[in-house]
Amino acid sequence: MKVFDHASTMQHAFTRTFLARLILSAGSLFFSILAPHTAMAAKHVIGYTTISFARAPVWIANDLRLYEKNGVDADVVFLRGGTIGTQALIGGSVSFIASSGSAAVEAILSGADLVILAGYSNLLDQLLVTKKEIKNPAQLKGAKIALNSLSGGSLLAIKIILTALGVDPERDVTYLALGDPASRFTALKSGIVDATVFTTPFNSIARKAGYHVFDDIPSLRNIDYPADSIIATREFVRREPLVAERMIRSIAEAIRFFKSNKRQSLDIMAKYLRGLSSEDLEEAYLRYFNGFRDKPYPSVQGVQTVLKWSKHPKAKDADPARFVERRFVESLDKQLSR
Repeated sequence: MKVFDHASTMQHAFTRTFLARLILSAGSLFFSILAPHTAMAAKHVIGYTTISFARAPVWIANDLRLYEKNGVDADVVFLRGGTIGTQALIGGSVSFIASSGSAAVEAILSGADLVILAGYSNLLDQLLVTKKEIKNPAQLKGAKIALNSLSGGSLLAIKIILTALGVDPERDVTYLALGDPASRFTALKSGIVDATVFTTPFNSIARKAGYHVFDDIPSLRNIDYPADSIIATREFVRREPLVAERMIRSIAEAIRFFKSNKRQSLDIMAKYLRGLSSEDLEEAYLRYFNGFRDKPYPSVQGVQTVLKWSKHPKAKDADPARFVERRFVESLDKQLSR
């Protein structure tokens, strides 16, 4: 397998100047527990790793100031790719990332102190899109495939898809890192690559333009895959459990808003996904309306899917339960069930 990263220098700048942490007095700490919505001691950076409709809960929570309402002074930034996101977590540049859980699983296997706190979508939502003349899997042999990055969720997703189609993902194709969907679609149209992977609505846009979409692969219909997760370091969770709880609450509230306020949600999405038609946004809304989970428990089965595909020597014997922390969603679930 050959890989080329043509976009390594295109990484969006994300390093921010952080406020010095306030040393809280016992009185102010007591107040923060009693009044969580107003106690914001420091800014917390939340990174998202793809430009995708799947990031709707993160963006909606930001635009509606749900983080602030729940007591989190948040700055939402873009980090290209799950691996860069996990590196930012490990380095302390961000407090949380919204990303595929696969990059976190690989990092944890290598010793990183990360944990998946929530999984708000377990769909394998990336679809293989090929140039117009490629209509069957056999024609993919020797193909160049454009990805967001050469690690993390996009790479694992395409390997799962290719294997299901009977194509060897290690020997039969070459991968190129070309960044966001618009850049990859341009590369596909110009013939630089033969295929790429898109989420909705970008796959529909490509289909309308005459490109072939492999959107019904029987063996993948019911696969549990940690596509959209909220991830932090265990050290951060130990140090800031209230912030972690409020973060998960904000995401859950954003999901509820998304499902009950379609027009406002689409208006917010149009700001982040510029250039998409109202028809494209409507199609994506319908797909993710069913895909977003009201109770965003991190999926142990989804982690098991990643472990099954991982080449890491520790993957075979790893316990999938140790990669997730369910208590924050459980606590929220209990509160909402009263």
